[in-house]
Amino acid sequence: MTCKKCGFDNFIKHGMRTNKYSQKQVYQCKQCNSFFTIKNNLNSIYSFYIIQEVLDHFCQGKSYAKIVSLVNEKEKINLSKSTVHRWVQTVKNKKWQK
Repeated sequence: MTCKKCGFDNFIKHGMRTNKYSQKQVYQCKQCNSFFTIKNNLNSIYSFYIIQEVLDHFCQGKSYAKIVSLVNEKEKINLSKSTVHRWVQTVKNKKWQK
């Protein structure tokens, strides 16, 4: 992991950034003092846990509608079928960044 601004690989943890569905660790670069977070590979506001849960349901053969119903009920969120479809297609096509 490196700083997105200067490319330096020496940084410290600097708190958490919270949105409606997840928390992300904030880092501060020791070289340029900029702050950054690590994006998840699906460019999502949802946590890795929720994305993993959706993909696990998909691998079990559940439909998008069933996945949305199960996850929304369990996590108390408003996930859409189009979001589930986009995550599945991204993973299937291996277009995410490493």
